[in-house]
Amino acid sequence: MALPPSLRLGDFSVQPPSGWSPQLVATGPPEGGFRPNLIALATPSLPGETAEQFAARTAGEASRNTVAYQIVQEGNATFGEVSGWLRRHTFLQGSTRIGQLQLYVVSDGVARTFTFTHLADRLDGAVELASEMFRSIRVLPMAPERLRFEGSFRG
Repeated sequence: MALPPSLRLGDFSVQPPSGWSPQLVATGPPEGGFRPNLIALATPSLPGETAEQFAARTAGEASRNTVAYQIVQEGNATFGEVSGWLRRHTFLQGSTRIGQLQLYVVSDGVARTFTFTHLADRLDGAVELASEMFRSIRVLPMAPERLRFEGSFRG
């Protein structure tokens, strides 16, 4: 299995080992004993798959792997330069109800998932912050490194 692409931030990069999923993570200041965060990851999509189809496929995985998983709202969404499928859902992590906004963006055979996470009872107050981060997303053109990443998953 080929190595995933290196992760870059500012003036440094790190190379995840083979078999790891490359992700970018940003954390906010603690609120109510929890750090809101944004995680971005990219995975291959199926040929011709839309953001809505990818979201439906991954919802099944999420519902099997989490406790009390519930989709609250979902639909098409546009933030700045990107359009995709936005899902709001909640689940239990221990005794704490967590809320997430997930934006799925699919193009060029790559599905990108941008997940904003907060305490469920604080998510309403953080929607504008999440939207601001989603509006800042830029999907860059195909690059040789990205082609290697996609090729490693497609055989």
